[in-house]
Amino acid sequence: MAQKLALPLNNCTITAMYKDDSNPAYQHEWDAGGHFGLDMYGSPTTFYASGNGTVVGVGGTATTGVGYWVAIKYTNVYRWSMNSSSLTTLPAVIVRYFHLAAKSSLKVGDSVTIDTVIGKVGKTGALNMGTHLHVEADTDINYPLYTPTLTGAAGGLYAGVRGSGDTTIDPCTIFFRKISAPENQTVGYSQSYCDIHGSSEPYINTAKVNALSNKTFS
Repeated sequence: MAQKLALPLNNCTITAMYKDDSNPAYQHEWDAGGHFGLDMYGSPTTFYASGNGTVVGVGGTATTGVGYWVAIKYTNVYRWSMNSSSLTTLPAVIVRYFHLAAKSSLKVGDSVTIDTVIGKVGKTGALNMGTHLHVEADTDINYPLYTPTLTGAAGGLYAGVRGSGDTTIDPCTIFFRKISAPENQTVGYSQSYCDIHGSSEPYINTAKVNALSNKTFS
């Protein structure tokens, strides 16, 4: 049976959507490529693994690249479609977590569960941005340390393929809201943190977060 992956944060507010140019800094770093993950924050700032998985990378520094980061491989994962409200399964997905407050104590090869602490949300990395967690989902399990977020190697990660070769997917499609204790997860969207680049963007983003909020498990 496939597993439903929980949001990394229990009290989660999403501040930048997948492939949006949300913060003005992104428009210089990612140009037209967009934003390859979800940005979020929450209180408390401790965040957790989303399900049963294996650590495939840990690294980073306080001031380079995407800061401190962790990459985890989750196998046999449910994926949902907002448009059709249907579920499919992915044999495996790589989830990368960026901008941790400090280097994670996890090691490559460690097994994780929904109760495993990955670290705390921070603001480490080359860009001068506020405290947040950037989360990427990637279907390329053979090269888990390659991210399209970077234009060059930094902190143990490498520049991934962009354009037609992009293998990332919208993290919203693999996350679910765990509504039972102790998580009691909530999720919302903060448009005030984002630039509006088109009249449809606020509607699409709000609809996507509403759909994510309705995808739950106990």
